[in-house]
Amino acid sequence: MNIFNKIENIRKKKPYIKIGLCHGVFDLIHHGHLEYFEESKKICDILIVSLTVDKYVNKGPGRPYFTLNQRKKILEELKIIDFVIPSQFQTSVEIIKKIKPDFYFKGPDYKFSKNDISKNILSEIKAIETVGGKFISTSGKTYSSSKLINNNLNIFTEDQKRIIKIIKDKHSFLDIVNFFEKIKKTNTLVIGETIIDQYFFCEALGKSGKDAVLSIKKNRQEIYLGGSIPITYNLGSFCKKINLLSFLGKKKEYFDLIKKPKPKNVANHFIFKENSPTIVKSRFVDEVSNFKLLGVYNYNDKSLNKSENKKLNKIYKKLEKNSDIVIVADYGHGLINKEFADIISNKKNKLFLNAQLNAGNIGHHSLQKYNFCHCIVINETELRHELRDKESKIEYLIKNFSKNKKFKNIILTRGKDGSICYQSQTNEFTYCPAFAVNPVDKVGAGDTLLSIFSIFFYVSKCPLLSLFIASLAAAENVKNFANSFKIESKNLLKILEHVLK
Repeated sequence: MNIFNKIENIRKKKPYIKIGLCHGVFDLIHHGHLEYFEESKKICDILIVSLTVDKYVNKGPGRPYFTLNQRKKILEELKIIDFVIPSQFQTSVEIIKKIKPDFYFKGPDYKFSKNDISKNILSEIKAIETVGGKFISTSGKTYSSSKLINNNLNIFTEDQKRIIKIIKDKHSFLDIVNFFEKIKKTNTLVIGETIIDQYFFCEALGKSGKDAVLSIKKNRQEIYLGGSIPITYNLGSFCKKINLLSFLGKKKEYFDLIKKPKPKNVANHFIFKENSPTIVKSRFVDEVSNFKLLGVYNYNDKSLNKSENKKLNKIYKKLEKNSDIVIVADYGHGLINKEFADIISNKKNKLFLNAQLNAGNIGHHSLQKYNFCHCIVINETELRHELRDKESKIEYLIKNFSKNKKFKNIILTRGKDGSICYQSQTNEFTYCPAFAVNPVDKVGAGDTLLSIFSIFFYVSKCPLLSLFIASLAAAENVKNFANSFKIESKNLLKILEHVLK
């Protein structure tokens, strides 16, 4: 019999029993938690604790420090708690609806709902009132698990600690909140190809008996929105208005899929390309190791025809007028030709660019078509390929690249080695470590860094803060396959709140 059935049976036998629910991560049990549980148990007969599962712990890199099973075992050892239930949801709303407790308890730091950055407490209070229960904020002393973990358990490297200290010394958390508020007033235009990422999760069977071919068994399939779509939709919770300028195949494949998760403040402007499918990139992944075995791409990367280019230019000129920021993700699959690159390069102080090198465009895709941009995001492999130089010191190459192309700010990403920002006007380098822990999939990480850096650099003018926030966002992205994880403003702010404690 599962826990929910047990609780239901108790209710039937003893309808007068009062049930209370506490909910949280409980990554490090401390004295404040004990006071919280004790005060809660005085009000109810049965105390249930619901525990956020690992994948929904939204407290930054290295969290949770203890796994779900470790956290659950510790709570079950506390006699004051009657039941511990893992919660497979981002908030406690679903657990509240399922258990229908008489009381929902939160700690003293939730006495004023405005103190909850994520605002999840508002939906939780509504849920407990809907099932006829009462919300109670306990009155004990407030402690911070995040502060204790950050200061005592070494979840950050020395480089990460150094950057966090610099950020804390230079910016108050209120400063950062204010930057989030400023971003809410911005209008952003995103330009780039739409890509559908198909993931086939497989079981490797071994070499074929007759041919030198790896045989695999296809177990399941997942489809994710890729390319410029996740950039646009992720920004939906940050900016006031976002326009997307992109193309799909003439037959409008996956058009309905693209419309379903679209935020209300996002407007899609598609050109339907003749003689072309919607771009689909299929990857076959070993389900045990998560290693990619094979990639199969379906696309037509010829440039748009004359009428399509004319339509592209017309839509762009209309949208650009009301845009504070223009973010271009050029995947080299036919959307942006030299003529259009010249047009968008004229928007000197608001163009943020990422022109990616990939298996489908290597050898012919280049940044040479862009004359100028406010900021470009490029990885080390792409830069060395662009300059045909694999030996020189990376700082020398960045300077040389900036001078030749007149790029004011260059963000160079280096995977596990972090990222570098170079500002040509001041001739300064800014370094930021990576924050990813055990990445699952790097697809989409560069796009996340591009979009988050762009909006924060636009409002803050601070490269280190912008790179730090963007790196934290990218670290969340690589925990999941492709762009299955959506970066939300309130969640990113919550992560910053915990990391900076």
